[in-house]
Amino acid sequence: MRRITANIEERVAAAMTSEVVQKELAQRLERERTQLEQQVEAELAAERERAAREAEAARAAIAVKEAELQALERERKAKEDDEARRREEEQARELEARLRELQAKQEAIKREQEKKRQEEEQVRKEQQKILGKGRTKLSFSLGGGMR
Repeated sequence: MRRITANIEERVAAAMTSEVVQKELAQRLERERTQLEQQVEAELAAERERAAREAEAARAAIAVKEAELQALERERKAKEDDEARRREEEQARELEARLRELQAKQEAIKREQEKKRQEEEQVRKEQQKILGKGRTKLSFSLGGGMR
């Protein structure tokens, strides 16, 4: 049996060293290497494609967030503008009310001054009447009127 095993081993060793077997092994090795390279290249291409999709999705998400941020900024600005406009309107109303109040006071002062002036005028007229009645009018005629 040993002899048979040795014989088989010799034939296998001889067959393995033969040119045909070496060529076949080299071809098989080349096919497997090519297949492995294609498989790796396909996986790399798939990975690049997936990464590109993820990058595009990230860019789209960023664009959406930026749009949302811009919308929020516009909304904030509009609220600030509305608030500023309301404050200005309120201030204008307060100033108008103050102006009306001051005009009313000024008008009251004018009426009071006019009333006082009229009273003083009335007092002056009355004093003139009183003083005027107490005096007799003297008329002097100068020159030539004596006959």
